[in-house]
Amino acid sequence: MINFFIDIRHFHILHKHWVEKHPDKLTEEEKKEVKFCWSWYYFTLKGDSIATCNLCNKSHRSKNTSNLRSHLKIMHKEAAHNLIPVRRWIRGHYTKLTESDKATCNHCNDHFDILIRHLFILHKHLVEAHPDKLTEEEKKEVKFFWIWDYFNIKNDANAICKICETTVRYTRAENLKRHLKNIHKILGPSPDSAINNESNLYNDANWDIQVITCNHCNDKYIIEVRHLHILHQHLVEAHPDKLTDEEKKEDKFFWCWDYFTLKGDSITCNLCYKSLKSRYISNLKKHLKIRHKIFGPSPDSTINNESNSYNHANWDISGNRLQRKLIKDVRKINRLM
Repeated sequence: MINFFIDIRHFHILHKHWVEKHPDKLTEEEKKEVKFCWSWYYFTLKGDSIATCNLCNKSHRSKNTSNLRSHLKIMHKEAAHNLIPVRRWIRGHYTKLTESDKATCNHCNDHFDILIRHLFILHKHLVEAHPDKLTEEEKKEVKFFWIWDYFNIKNDANAICKICETTVRYTRAENLKRHLKNIHKILGPSPDSAINNESNLYNDANWDIQVITCNHCNDKYIIEVRHLHILHQHLVEAHPDKLTDEEKKEDKFFWCWDYFTLKGDSITCNLCYKSLKSRYISNLKKHLKIRHKIFGPSPDSTINNESNSYNHANWDISGNRLQRKLIKDVRKINRLM
């Protein structure tokens, strides 16, 4: 089992892995692809630096995808908020026409009406007209509505949510949509993207989900900030020998708590010992960002509360009262020597 860190600047690594390790899962055209950001579904590259929008035919310089995403956001809100309500892998073969309920095939320019009860027509067209564009597994698929990106079928009456692993009873798609809306704040089909580093992953429920693997049993889990307790619960139930008794009782799982200690109603920063009044994660992150230049989880082990690790390369605490004291102590020692 190989795990990958998702970075918008290195999507080519994911593609390279598929080409080298799983070539049977890609079409010949997909193997030769060189553009991997989701925004390229809406643009056609002409030359080395000009991209033409498939929706309005306007040309843009394509030196970086931020220009393309800005165009979609400003000029074509439907590109982000009114997507074709089909599975992601089907949507990649079609472009929704501006201000209409029609889609055009990206391979032959045939036009189709977008009807919820007849989404199978989009799949049927690909199977019959462009079979080389689909994998064998995709050709046999029978679920086409967008919600099935988030569920696995358990039986005829139950589906398992990929995000929280809850079994949801359903007689129609509305039951599954209600679960996504109420529990995960997902209101519609999401863009075909990995995490956009310029946006806040934790405030955007509609970005693609991240999958992680347990190092002890290879079970897979979906990362969602509101349900990090699921990862802890798995360790407690399946691998209790890997945790200390204190870790089993822990109830704070977000990365910020590596840098704070909660005592009663008081929260103390482990780096500067400042007390904070608010328990909101946003306030803790703000403190770490402004005071210590820490913008996300550290790849190293958690903070040892019994020792000061101020020489950590990722911590910038210049101007900190404790650092000034440490510098004075060092100078005093040097004079004595």
